[in-house]
Amino acid sequence: MRRLSPRARSALAVALVLVAFGLPLRGLLRGPGPPMEEGFMLVFPERVLAGDLPNRDFLHLYG
Repeated sequence: MRRLSPRARSALAVALVLVAFGLPLRGLLRGPGPPMEEGFMLVFPERVLAGDLPNRDFLHLYG
């Protein structure tokens, strides 16, 4: 049996991690997200960068 080089071992480890995370998430690629998620995730970072604070300047229901 031939030993793998460190680079090949690293590539194999990364591939295994991607497969481990990708298999359970593959069903979510075609499913739509909740309707409230669409704009909030785009606007919240802009508001924070402008100096607004979540739950003080705007309602943030996710923590």
